Amino acid sequence: MWRPFSRNVAIKAKAPPGTRIYAIGDVHGRADLLERTISDIDRHRKAYPIAHAIEIMLGDYIDRGPQSDEVIELLTSRRLDARTICLMGNHETYLLDFLIGTICSCLCSLMQSIFLRRSTRDLRIPCISKTHILHAEVVNAAKTAD
Repeated sequence: MWRPFSRNVAIKAKAPPGTRIYAIGDVHGRADLLERTISDIDRHRKAYPIAHAIEIMLGDYIDRGPQSDEVIELLTSRRLDARTICLMGNHETYLLDFLIGTICSCLCSLMQSIFLRRSTRDLRIPCISKTHILHAEVVNAAKTAD
């Protein structure tokens, strides 16, 4: 019987001829280490030229380290200079889930205030961080229409 996930089956992956793959993962906000790694890749590519070099970033670019924003900037600019594929890791997924939840929460609060004709003068809308609150004064179109 064929068992594709048996421990006894060894799978050897190979890149197509003339292709080299560089894989980088778990940067976690360390722009300094990412810069060093990119420099190492550039030196290696110059010393050992190949027709197709692909850089695959394996995710987890943010959190833990102090330079998450710089890491994102480096990756964004790197995609312009090299053939780079950036995959999303679980840390980026967590951030997106949080932001989407926050935006939905903000919109729900706002829409309830407008459609239920509640006072929006002291409407508190959580934004970006659960510890930061944006105080917003919203013009209640329904009240001004009365």
